Amino acid sequence: MKKTLLLLFVFTNTLIAQQKISFNTEIKSDFYQRVINSQRSASQSQIDCSTNQNYLYCEDFESVSTPALPSDVTTSSLETGYNVSVNSSNQVVNGFYTGDSEDANAGGYWPVTEHTQFAMTNDDACRPNNVTPNENNNCDLSFEVLELPELDFTNQYNVFLIFEYFHDKNYGGGDAYVEYKIANGSWVNLSGNLDDGDAWQEGIFSLSDLNNTDSVTIRFVWSDNNSWASGFAIDDIVVGELQDNELSLQLVNQFIAGNSYASTYSKIPLSQQGDGMYFRGVVRNIGNNQQDSTRVKVEIASEQYMTQSYAQNLMSLARDTFYGNNYFTANAIGDFQIDFVAESDSTVTDLQSLNFEVTEFTFARDNSVMDFSFPLISATGGQPTVEHGNSFDIKESTTLYAVDVYIADNSDANGKLQAKVYSINDGIANFLYESNELSINSVGSWQSVKFAAPVPLEANNEYLVTIGGNGLTSDTTRIGVSSAINGSYGWRIHNGYAGSTGTAPQDGIYLSVPMVRMNLDPDVPGPIGIKEEKALEFSIYPNPNNGEFSINVPATKSTKLTVEVRNVLGQIVYSEDKSESTIKMNLSHLDRGIYIINVESENNLSSSKKIVIQ
Repeated sequence: MKKTLLLLFVFTNTLIAQQKISFNTEIKSDFYQRVINSQRSASQSQIDCSTNQNYLYCEDFESVSTPALPSDVTTSSLETGYNVSVNSSNQVVNGFYTGDSEDANAGGYWPVTEHTQFAMTNDDACRPNNVTPNENNNCDLSFEVLELPELDFTNQYNVFLIFEYFHDKNYGGGDAYVEYKIANGSWVNLSGNLDDGDAWQEGIFSLSDLNNTDSVTIRFVWSDNNSWASGFAIDDIVVGELQDNELSLQLVNQFIAGNSYASTYSKIPLSQQGDGMYFRGVVRNIGNNQQDSTRVKVEIASEQYMTQSYAQNLMSLARDTFYGNNYFTANAIGDFQIDFVAESDSTVTDLQSLNFEVTEFTFARDNSVMDFSFPLISATGGQPTVEHGNSFDIKESTTLYAVDVYIADNSDANGKLQAKVYSINDGIANFLYESNELSINSVGSWQSVKFAAPVPLEANNEYLVTIGGNGLTSDTTRIGVSSAINGSYGWRIHNGYAGSTGTAPQDGIYLSVPMVRMNLDPDVPGPIGIKEEKALEFSIYPNPNNGEFSINVPATKSTKLTVEVRNVLGQIVYSEDKSESTIKMNLSHLDRGIYIINVESENNLSSSKKIVIQ
């Protein structure tokens, strides 16, 4: 059973908003039409079935011990040897079962974002008859059913089915849908095929066709499409009447205007705030009445900062995205708490909070909590090494000294690491630099992978930093991964361990965030390579220049040198072997602009410098 990794952008259909919005700040409006509201808040569950008695039916899957389902919920599967790992132990299940995000990603390819405890069926984690799956030994999850108890709708006239679900449909996944039947009648499709996307979504469907009807049964159905797939998860199922006035604040986050999409960071250097931080919230009217003057309010109490969105009327069951009218710029490093609330003229939501840190040198997307780990060895039958990393928008020119990575505690202590830097242009990763190979210092901790020479980063460009292994099947290095951070995506690259001479990188954006960071600290400790090699010393004169210049290398360093020139997109525009210590260069045929000169000796010492051709 070959596991083929999908390498593409995947966004949640129901959360995409490309509306034009006016702002009180001088920011280009076309950026906001490219903003993608990508994920739900990590504080997902808003239903507590143990306290709310107003529903005809309510199930949040919190009252059972995993992997068991509630006693009144039934499940079925076509797989007779359905074995999965729950709570880090093997369990035999019969279809849907309960677990959390870590259980969902037991197979390593279904990183479901946090949603307390939920019900799922999981082809990615299924081990048929407790044997490692392969092409001839595949779980048959082509008709998975989760069925609710029979309900009585007598004297019920305005009932809705409301639930949360995760349905990424990655790999070979088939469709998911909801059906109902009356007494012993035939099943009727209620929902059509549910929208797919790499995020928890909300399903709301009217049951008005069942007004004043007894003996109603509802079930959820999912298929793996007869191939290896991910899975389908469901939570917070409610059958009942809508309240007259009720709003749901479904997503909140802060973001910096980025080159390719809105960029959310958990840690951002003081120098890289750009125009400042903006705020948004996705609000849905889950009540019967139109909510007039719906708006989102944002506060950072410690800074006496407040902003709110423009108000607008929101029809029943409508969803929209609201943006704060003003940005926030920190004046000093420190920790900040952002409080969000949605309100209308009739109701107000509970407060939701986010935390972020303004730092001196650290640039991070992860939330510092390892929810699971990813290996640096490919499980897809492709390249032997997988790189994991994150992209960062550089607002002011700076220098990168190292890539920080969290080494998971289930890693091989003898594993190897290598950091790489790519420029991002139109969503494509172009290789720029790589570090020497380093050994793991220790597991269960952060490690800095330092470059032999500082890496220049230019303002108003986007860069990707990754961590890869050495490509050996004996290397079980695993790096930490955080569950999805609102508005952030991690990168996975299959590029072997060949560095700049390897095949063109295949890039893919996936939901969770690798614990891989930029480190801009010039005093970052740590070796630059296993042999503690020093960077190759060389100088360029003149610089800036008209394309004609000299590269001077101490004669004692090497008798054979490779000179490589790349443009800011990472494309090689010149490469040649040289033997002299003073190299005369003529690149006057190139366009004016910034270029990176890399000089490497025959004993693998190298260094890079920036030149400007005027």
